[in-house]
Amino acid sequence: AVLDGDDVNGDLTVDFGFQATPPGTFTQWQAQTPLGGPNGPTQDPDGDGLSNTAEYVFGLSPSTGVLPWNPFEIKLNTVTDQIDAYVRKLPAINDVTVTIQGLLDLPLSPQGWFDITAVSPEYVETLNGVDTYVWRNIDAHVSFAGGPGFVRLHLVLDADHDGTPEATFNSDVWRWSRHALQPQIISF
Repeated sequence: AVLDGDDVNGDLTVDFGFQATPPGTFTQWQAQTPLGGPNGPTQDPDGDGLSNTAEYVFGLSPSTGVLPWNPFEIKLNTVTDQIDAYVRKLPAINDVTVTIQGLLDLPLSPQGWFDITAVSPEYVETLNGVDTYVWRNIDAHVSFAGGPGFVRLHLVLDADHDGTPEATFNSDVWRWSRHALQPQIISF
């Protein structure tokens, strides 16, 4: 709670910081987030590189380029020595498909991207109304054969559930590569 002396509104009340119920559809998100007009699914009014579709899925504000968390990242799992992909998104999103895609080498893009379907997401936690999911051991996917790889998040908005997407979004690309370092001086 914010006490009277710290109240930025100056109305001498106690503000508890309740949050509105997150939208369940992109259409509800648009109604809650009019943005003075630029709230179409492919628009990016704050210029942060995330379309409104992505801002909706990740529970981010489309009016500020500040990211309170990274919605998609890969990490080395120090227990398994494998690469895990983490996605933070709103729960109960039923009009956007979220897929992890892989690529063997950048010159193969854009046609070479493939869905990593052999790995199912695992729920980790909910923090501030946003769920975290992890796709474990994505580097063990048969296509990567233990070598380097590239991954991205692919979002498809089908707001009216007719099988035709209204918008798609691809995240920034993440890469991993393993190197056996010998005791010598090496620069990359």
